[in-house]
Amino acid sequence: MRRARLTLRLEPNEMRDLSYIRSWFAGSNPSGFYHGAVVTGGDPRTVNDPAPRNPLGILYRHWDGNVYRYVKFDWGTDHVAAMAGGCVHWKQLSYANGVFTVTSDASDGFDIYYGHLNDAAGFLGGVVTNSCYCWAQVGGIGMVLTDETDGGQLNAGVLFGSNGYDSVVSTGSSGLAVAQLIVNGSDWTGDSPVLNPVQARILIVPA
Repeated sequence: MRRARLTLRLEPNEMRDLSYIRSWFAGSNPSGFYHGAVVTGGDPRTVNDPAPRNPLGILYRHWDGNVYRYVKFDWGTDHVAAMAGGCVHWKQLSYANGVFTVTSDASDGFDIYYGHLNDAAGFLGGVVTNSCYCWAQVGGIGMVLTDETDGGQLNAGVLFGSNGYDSVVSTGSSGLAVAQLIVNGSDWTGDSPVLNPVQARILIVPA
């Protein structure tokens, strides 16, 4: 699996406003959310639809307050399996043609957010089969995978940038925040590339 590490730097409390990443399916709905969403099984984190059951690209706010986008999943050139908490990147994106394909293979991702290579398109709530359709979490509270450590413990409030599963603690100049750690990572185990789940506020589309 090809993975390139990208270090992002952020001023304290810097969070980029990505609320413009809305669905054109919402029409005149000022909230930007689609109200006729079909969530197979009732839990957007476990959806693995073999065929699309919603318009691709729509935003959906679940009853728990979390925000999800309906996308097609592609495991990419290197067949990188989907993982619960794993970030996905844009592989194909066309609002005009209703194409919203994400990939877990960072090397297949492309630049969309103003020069920040391979920024996360969302985070998966569970395992998704290649070429199936799912809800990627883009806002609210969720578990995300990271292989970054900070002396064995990460502190609450720290901001993350993301490239593949290499989520980098960001403390410097400029960059794009995609998640913010909620609680201290006191149960951290192992060093990179061991993947650890952490509870975070996902900031791709503000909830």
